[in-house]
Formats: sequence, structure tokens, C-alpha cells
Amino acid sequence: MAESDYKKNRLEKNSMLPELDNLPIHLLAGIFKDKNQSYKLFWFQAILDIVSDGTFVITYEQLIHRMVAEAWYMVMEYHLNLGPADALEILINQVRNTSGLLPTAKKEDVIRFLITSEDENIKKAKQKLVLNVPYRLQAPFLGKMTEKQWRDFHFIEEKARQNDRLLYYYEQLSGKERQIRMNENWIGYLQKNEAILRGWIQNELIQYLQRRNPNVPGIPFKIHPPQKRDLKAAMKFWSAVIEYHEMNDIYTGKLLNRENFDELGRIHMDHFIPWSYLASDEVWNLTPTFAKINISKSNQVPSEKNDIELLSRQHFMALQIAQRNKEIKKLFDAYTRKNLNNTDLKRRLYSGGISEEIFTENMVSLIEPICQSAKNLGFMEWKNRGLVTSVF
Repeated sequence: MAESDYKKNRLEKNSMLPELDNLPIHLLAGIFKDKNQSYKLFWFQAILDIVSDGTFVITYEQLIHRMVAEAWYMVMEYHLNLGPADALEILINQVRNTSGLLPTAKKEDVIRFLITSEDENIKKAKQKLVLNVPYRLQAPFLGKMTEKQWRDFHFIEEKARQNDRLLYYYEQLSGKERQIRMNENWIGYLQKNEAILRGWIQNELIQYLQRRNPNVPGIPFKIHPPQKRDLKAAMKFWSAVIEYHEMNDIYTGKLLNRENFDELGRIHMDHFIPWSYLASDEVWNLTPTFAKINISKSNQVPSEKNDIELLSRQHFMALQIAQRNKEIKKLFDAYTRKNLNNTDLKRRLYSGGISEEIFTENMVSLIEPICQSAKNLGFMEWKNRGLVTSVF
């Protein structure tokens, strides 16, 4: 066996992608090998989305709009960094500066804005984004080329026309508009193996984001907008605790009791460190509060130095109540089974038998550095709390 054939077979066997005799799957498996920027991941995902919908001739504009919409939430809401001078992130920031769209905007709203926008900065950012991505993604298919050749798009397109293995080919429309036309040989493969390919892209994206955001927890949960969160176990436990023994809201100092639950008779649960940073509903990060406080705080980080100690005192008191009351203990056990995933934290905080002083020390050592990391990433401190707490 020739060395080139050996390398080809080895790549095919090491790839998680299904093999097909008449297609060079080993080349497809190599499209994400060199990822200095995020554009390859989002460009290919956009192609897969559109091909799955049955469209095989796709304009660059359609792909760009899908890319921005796909990355919007993770960049705007979770503050994930796509990389220094990342062309896609630059475009997203331009859209943020001119659109007025919320970080939680739906994909279709982002796309609708991009279709209608005439902003010159956005146009320039789009042009920069597609300067390389349509060509660089297919580097494994195009073979070895010098940097000078990579900058010569006419050379690349001519070389592409002579290659029947590419994923797609390049076409010029009227004016400056450009599009790709999918290679018929690949369409069936992409459609048939859509779920596997999506899993592959997601895995590559998680690895890429983890390298770019080494101090950010929960990356796998931040590549898509969250599904509806289920805090029923938390609400049941804290409602029972408060009915058993009134306690204070840590942000206002006001009593939490049945009389000041919301109009539906519910308590509100706040994520002390924003959910959009942690991407989890861990027991130690949840605290009962008032609806207005929860809305005002949103995804901001508490700014008061003693907030963590107040949170610790509240949790320690709730733990003592659960240990004294069998019914509340059942609710607590159900709550921790669902919302406490770290066995070491369960031992250090919620196993019982430790003093309030040790409990507080453990809470502070856990939460304080996470708060600081969130602030370093760009999460704002909750500065206007006084305006809200004054209404109580």
C-alpha cells in the first residue's frame, strides 16, 4: 500500500463520520483541522442547515446571516469570546451597535435585521468575513497551495472547476453578489447523515470555545439558547422552608413569607451568579427573592461584599430546618438529587454536621472567585439595586 493510501485509510478510520465508497470522507473530516477563527464551524453549519431544508444553491449573504444568527446568543448573552479579531464576532458587534436587538433575540429577528440593514460598517464586516471562508473551508479538497495562491481567488475558482470532489463550487451573480452551488455527489450524504454531522460540528465548536474561553464553565450548555428551566424542586423546598420559618431576602433584608409571594402564590428563585454564566441550577447558587428583585437583577452579578455571607447564612438556616423536619428533608433530598451534581460540594456544604462558620468559609471560597471571573468576562455588577429595594 502506498503511503498516501495508508494515510487516507488511517484518517477515514479515525474519523467519526460515516464512510461512503464514492466520496472522500477523509477530506471532509479535515475541514476543521486548522481553526484560527470560528468562521469554518459556523459556515459549514449554515450550509448543513440550508441543504437540509432542500436548497442547494446558496448565496454568501444567506450563509452570513445564518452564521450571525447562530452565534448571536452565545456571544451576546453568554459573553463567549470567539477569538481575537474574529471576523464573525466583529460582525456580531456591529449588528449589536446598530440594531437595538436584545441579546436574547430570536434567530429570525437577527436574520430579518441583516437582510434589511444598509449600515456601511455591517457591509464591510460581511465582506471581510467572506474574504476567506468560502475557500479556506475546502482547503483539504483543494490541496496544497502557497499563501500567494490562496489570495488569488480566480486561481482558486479555476482550480475548483477542475475538481469533482469538492463540497461546492463558486458562482458570480450580477454585480458583486456571489453564491455557492452544492456538489450533487455530496447532497445525499449531508442530508442522510445530518444528525451525525451536527453532533460533529457541536463537538468541534465546544472544543474551540473551551480553548478561547478557558475560565468559563458550562461551555456545552452555552452554544444554544437554553431550554425552559425547571425550578419546581427548588421552589417547593424554599416555599416549605419559608412557611416553616420566616427568613429574610438577602438583597432587601425584607421578610419572605406567604403574604408576599407573587399573585400566583409562587416564590421567585434567583441565580446568585447569573445563569447565563454558570448555565446550571445548582443548589448553592439559588436564593428565594421577590419578583421585582429577580427581574431587576437579571443577569447581573451582586456588587455588595456581604451578599455571599448573607446567602451562606440563609442556606445554612435552611439546611438546619431540613434536618429537623422530615417532610422538608424529603423536599431537600429531591432538590439536591436534581440540582446538586458535585459530590465534593455535597460533602463540604450539605452533608450536615459542620458549623455555620465552616459552611460560610466554604461558600465564600466557592462563590467569590466565580463572581470575579464573571465580572472579568464582562458581566455587569448590579448597581441600581437601591432604586428597586427602596420600593419595599
